[in-house]
Amino acid sequence: MFKNILLTMLTGFFLFSSVSFAKDVDLKPIEKLESNAKQVKPLIQRVLKKNTSDLDEMLKKQTIRVLVVKSKAFYDVQKGRGHGLYHDAIVSLEKQINKNYPNKNKHIRTKLITVPVSRDALIPALNAGYGDLALADNTITKRRKRQIQFTTPFASGIKEILVTNKSLGNIKAYEDLSGKKIYVKASGSHMDSLINVNETLVLKGYEPMFIEAIPEELESEDILELVDSGLIEMTIMDDYKAKLWSSVYKNLQLHTDITFREDSQLAIMLRKDNPLLLKELNIFVEKHKYDTSFGRSMVKKYYSTTRYLKEIKTGISKKKFVKLQNTFSKYAKRYKLDPLMLMAQAYQESKFIQNSKSHVGAKGVMQLMPATAREMNVGSINNLDSNIHAGVKYHKLLKDRYFNDSKIDNVNRALFIFAGYNAGPNKINRLRKIAKEKGLNPNEWFGNVEIIAAEKIGRETVQYIENIYNYYVAYTLINIEEEAKLRAKIAMFYDNENKDDSKLSKREKKIRKELAYLTSNRKKS
Repeated sequence: MFKNILLTMLTGFFLFSSVSFAKDVDLKPIEKLESNAKQVKPLIQRVLKKNTSDLDEMLKKQTIRVLVVKSKAFYDVQKGRGHGLYHDAIVSLEKQINKNYPNKNKHIRTKLITVPVSRDALIPALNAGYGDLALADNTITKRRKRQIQFTTPFASGIKEILVTNKSLGNIKAYEDLSGKKIYVKASGSHMDSLINVNETLVLKGYEPMFIEAIPEELESEDILELVDSGLIEMTIMDDYKAKLWSSVYKNLQLHTDITFREDSQLAIMLRKDNPLLLKELNIFVEKHKYDTSFGRSMVKKYYSTTRYLKEIKTGISKKKFVKLQNTFSKYAKRYKLDPLMLMAQAYQESKFIQNSKSHVGAKGVMQLMPATAREMNVGSINNLDSNIHAGVKYHKLLKDRYFNDSKIDNVNRALFIFAGYNAGPNKINRLRKIAKEKGLNPNEWFGNVEIIAAEKIGRETVQYIENIYNYYVAYTLINIEEEAKLRAKIAMFYDNENKDDSKLSKREKKIRKELAYLTSNRKKS
């Protein structure tokens, strides 16, 4: 009894004197986006309405929200497209749900919308009703099971191993870690594992490790990059992630013989009171887990070579993408539109390829017809700048001339503009009239005019809007998370954000430049 009390006192002293444990997670950024404030983007607002219903109600709304964590290797939106293993899994889950629960109208489908958040916000956001399930390589732990429920595991046999910078001296056993500083996130399973090892060290008469909390905004690849650069000496990492990134970060030392947890399992998280969704997700996991043909194909697609990860790290074509962002921001500001929304549409139109030309003669990044371009009168659409200018100006024209009815809210106005751009504004307004005649709401796209569009003109416009909508929501939220991540890096390793530029290190200048760019784009939008 005395031994247990002493152990608790010792581990408590060393742990709590060296780590800030996770506080109540701040959901204010999400709550603000849910609000009716004038500055809140309407399409984001629609996704983040609180809802804790089960699958049957989700199907009625034709929307299932998937909470994800931005990760360069597992889920990201870059240069206008989603990629990563979890992105592909979400696409496959959407196909399964629409196959198992088809709409009476074959052109109307249930949409899976990704909602990127920080990792520590996954469970609070899930239980608060800002998402319906969470897919983000979360380990099944007793602590998490008290808060949410897990599906059957989609991966198992995972080890948590020690990762250090190669410059660190030899570490052969847990005892060599005594008194050393190790960095992990307070909200993760790695923290639980460290506490267990510290208890063992104290029982053996050793000083425990000093645990430092990494900012929650940083993901696995960010932490490993910090170890690689020498800014921190060591961390704990799931073995598959450590092996993955060691092909890119060459200063990492993987200690596969020093494990903190054996045979970890990963699973999808959902609320405890959603039995229908749990049943559907378990069916999905059984056919798509890592040891299935789907799982093996995903590993081969993304991780069988290092080229994919190196492209992510070096940002191939990033210069071109930044140029596009600047051009869209310039004209979006002129016409008081959202640059991210315009970029989402442009990617859907042309994949950002300026020399693309459709079979009907539409040209450039914005896929404008020559007649429309002449009406915009901003120069030749063969020129990238003029092409984007004409497309943005046409977007503004659609808003003012065709979809300015006060009965249309901001969410649906944006959706009708997308539809009008794709199928023609007069055609969309005719479809709105038909919707009204059939007892549907002519001022709402999803579940109303969408149905008529699918019946009269087919799947193309419906799919067009779905794709733009999903990308726009994901990219907007990712930008918010990226800004928080950069601020966290500055707060962790550097003095303050207003430091004299002449005193900044090369690394710090790079981080601050990225932060300034993100902040600038957010203000413009």
